[in-house]
Amino acid sequence: MLNMETALEYVNYSRVGLNQFPALFSAINVSIYGNWEKQLMKASVETANQIKWNRPNLLNTSSIVGCHIETGSEYLSTEHCYRLLQKIDSALLLFPQLLKDKSFLDKLLILQGPSFLSTLSELSLASELVRAGYNVSFERKFHGTSFINNRTVKRDVDLSVSDSKGNNFEIEIYTPYSPLEQSENGFLDLFDENYGFQVKVNNKSESKFGIENISGLSGKKILAVNEAFSEKRKISHHLSSCLEGGIPALSIKVPNEIDGLLIFSDAFDSDNSFWFTELLFSEKGIEHNHEVY
Repeated sequence: MLNMETALEYVNYSRVGLNQFPALFSAINVSIYGNWEKQLMKASVETANQIKWNRPNLLNTSSIVGCHIETGSEYLSTEHCYRLLQKIDSALLLFPQLLKDKSFLDKLLILQGPSFLSTLSELSLASELVRAGYNVSFERKFHGTSFINNRTVKRDVDLSVSDSKGNNFEIEIYTPYSPLEQSENGFLDLFDENYGFQVKVNNKSESKFGIENISGLSGKKILAVNEAFSEKRKISHHLSSCLEGGIPALSIKVPNEIDGLLIFSDAFDSDNSFWFTELLFSEKGIEHNHEVY
């Protein structure tokens, strides 16, 4: 377990780092720092190290920034951590209602798992849609009936989006995380990778919208997928751009439960890191598909 001095020092660096970003700093209740310290104190060394160094979260990102400010120490990820916090801060200025949105802040503060990257994806897509002239609101509740036991199921979608023509879209955002792992024979199976990606998309669609008698949603159901952290798929895209006719294996189908599939990429690794890739609608949704650049 971490000793108190180590946990306290780490959290204090976080406070210093967050203080550089006024909107983000104002959204963090002072009690959060004590909660973070307690989590690190109670965690095993392995868990504490995962929180501190594994996937990005608000604590480790801000601590790296704070350590740089306080001591001048610079890690390979220091610049990237500044950028992540700046992106969140800018989004909170664009969507000030989130500063007091407990549900959103709870997601932002989770230290383990994919929640931090998922929340960044949500803010990134929402920001792009607003800049494109859409109206965006966060977290719409809906309910339906389970196919299994006929019980009422309560759920929510990340974004509710509308345009000036009266079109409405209910968007759930999914950020699959698949780091590149070395294969046994040293080769990548692009067909296998795309099949796995399709399965993940299908499972996410079913888990969110796989119920009947849905009530509370007024627009087309869209699953937006940030593919930036699916490493083999990124490699496949690069290879496809070099081959005449591309790679048919990269095509993806719209799952049955939804009306459309939006594929985008944002690894948050530059100031202009967002890319729309593809917008697909099923036959029951809008009648044709669009390429978006």
